[in-house]
Amino acid sequence: MPVSRASYELAPQPRAMITSPETNIDDIISPQVQWQLVDYYMVFIHDRPQSIFHQPTLKDELERKETDPGLLLAICSLACRFSDDPAVRDLEDCLTSASKMRLQANLEQYSLATIQTCILVANVCSANLNPKGEALYFGIAIRMAQIMRLPYGKLSENPALAETRRRVFWTLFMADRWCSSASGLPRQIQDNDYAVDLPIDENIFQQAEFSLFGSTSPSLGIWAYKIMLAKIFGHIQDFNRGNLGRGLRQEDFDAHVKVLADQLEDWESNLPLHIQLSEQNIREHCSKGLGGTFIDLHLGFHHYATLLFFNYLESRRLYSHNTLHYSQLCKSHAFKFSELLEISRERKGCEAVHAAVGHMAIVSSAVLVHVLLMGEMSELEAARSGLISNFKTLLKLKRFWPSLEKLDALVKSLETNSREMEGWMMRFLTEYAPPSDDFADADPAPTISTSSTRQGTTSNKDEFWHRNNTLTELLNGLR
Repeated sequence: MPVSRASYELAPQPRAMITSPETNIDDIISPQVQWQLVDYYMVFIHDRPQSIFHQPTLKDELERKETDPGLLLAICSLACRFSDDPAVRDLEDCLTSASKMRLQANLEQYSLATIQTCILVANVCSANLNPKGEALYFGIAIRMAQIMRLPYGKLSENPALAETRRRVFWTLFMADRWCSSASGLPRQIQDNDYAVDLPIDENIFQQAEFSLFGSTSPSLGIWAYKIMLAKIFGHIQDFNRGNLGRGLRQEDFDAHVKVLADQLEDWESNLPLHIQLSEQNIREHCSKGLGGTFIDLHLGFHHYATLLFFNYLESRRLYSHNTLHYSQLCKSHAFKFSELLEISRERKGCEAVHAAVGHMAIVSSAVLVHVLLMGEMSELEAARSGLISNFKTLLKLKRFWPSLEKLDALVKSLETNSREMEGWMMRFLTEYAPPSDDFADADPAPTISTSSTRQGTTSNKDEFWHRNNTLTELLNGLR
């Protein structure tokens, strides 16, 4: 199923797309479009934020028209945003409504398909700025998986189904960390609640013959390392959230950061050679159809590290012998995230276009804004290039995800993800305007290490204004 512009043929709609629990997807879109949307899902979503299908099995069920009706509706409702045809994109609400009705009517049918449908509907809710709906459907999926003892299955079932069960469980584990953070709800799956095997090599799992023969001793897949990383991410979340309310002493704060920094460093240093970030590995995974999955893994690593070291950007608030080192690490990871995002955007087969990428790009951009305004002269060009790259990606993503449409409010979005940045930076991020007259008295800018700017020798205040105007022009030019 190559991704190409199809000659779409929508099914007739005699009732103005009124949906019910009995609505069949063939009443909404033709089988040809269904195939196309399943293909879009596999190319742009599968194995990035979620890994819930054995692709050959899904395609076989679709061919034989045995796909669960609500599940197929949910796949298409999430994937239709990637279509080039406006008429297909406009069907999202209808497909989503039909999927939800099917799901709600059969919610007590405890099955893998029901859990998969909940995951997809939760993602649609998230994409459409409905965090309560996202939390609800992920919560239902997790509880149903726990009731079914999902990852364990039966010894007699085929290897592809057993691996799919495990992957759905680990997808819920990942989602529980992202969703609980956004909603402020407690997690439902703790790190050590279940003894579940990590996902195997995707290149082995996605072969059609895996259903029949399995694999005797498969190596760990990319998703296995995503799970290991997600556990560290959960610890970073707990630390950042806990520090908001209690305000640790400087030495305790530094000690916690060091523990988490060591965990990230250990994760990276213990990656096998074929999982390490390199040009050769990018090409190799891309040739196997796993380029986007591989890129997404390393985008996550640099994002989590950026979050961990974010507080050290405000050196007046956190000053210790670690401040400069951790501040530089924060910048370094933000720069690397931006470089990797450009590869994802420019190289076919490496796409990372799910909604969480937009969130991560905004966090990276917050750091680059800080560098552009307050960094060393040697960092300015890289910060400018990084912001351009990030915003190009955001401009692309806003077509797919309503949560990223209002780029005029981008800098206010940065506030949400850098919530403890105080003083001048917070005011710039929230107001997206030059500081008011009381700026210097209320919160003087930190001393900038050099008085040289691209316009010549000026005062620190003049340099700030020059950099501020440069950023404003950059943002205006990218709208």
